[in-house]
Amino acid sequence: MTLAHFDLEQCQFILNEAIRLDRYDIFHFGTPSTLALADSPIGWQGYLFLAPGTGAIGRFVNGRANIHVGGGGEALVYKGLGVGGEIGAVTPWSSPGGGFICCLSQTIGLTSTNFSYHVLPGSADRRLEPFVTGGYSLFFGRPHSSGYNVGAGLNVWVNKSVAMRLEVREQKSYWHEVFGIRIGVTFR
Repeated sequence: MTLAHFDLEQCQFILNEAIRLDRYDIFHFGTPSTLALADSPIGWQGYLFLAPGTGAIGRFVNGRANIHVGGGGEALVYKGLGVGGEIGAVTPWSSPGGGFICCLSQTIGLTSTNFSYHVLPGSADRRLEPFVTGGYSLFFGRPHSSGYNVGAGLNVWVNKSVAMRLEVREQKSYWHEVFGIRIGVTFR
C-alpha cells in the first residue's frame, strides 16, 4: 500500500462518515451529543414524571400531601447498571389547617444523582423493564439539605423508544421528606 493510496482511502472514509453522520444527525434531534450517545455502546434514556405523594417540606410539618414534578436521565453503562440524575420541584398540596390547596410559596427544589439497576433492560422482545434506584439527594430552598433516595419501578415499553414509567420513590434528609408514586414517560 502506497502513501497516496492510503490518503485517498482515508479521505473517502472520512467523507462517507461525515455524510452518514449528517443524515443521522438530522433525524435524531440534531445535536452532536445525542449522536455520540446513540452510536456509543452506552445506552441512554430520559424520563419525565408527575408524583403525587406525602411528606414533610420543612422538619416540623409532617404528613402533608405534595406534588413532585421533574425529569432526568441516565446512561446504562454495563448490563443494566445505570448512572444518572434528575431535577424537579416539590410543592405542598394541602395547608397545615387541612383542605386541599396548592402552596406555591412553599415550593422547594429537589435534585439527585443515582445508581440504578435495570433487571431486564428493554429491547425489542422485552416490554417490561423493572428497575431499582438509589443515591444522593439535595433539597434546595428553605433550608438546603442533603440526604438520600431509594426507589423501585417499572418501564412498560410501548415501542422501541417510548415507555410508560411507574415508580415509587422516597427521598429523605434531616429537614425534608418526600414519598411519591411517580407516573411518567421514559424515552430513548
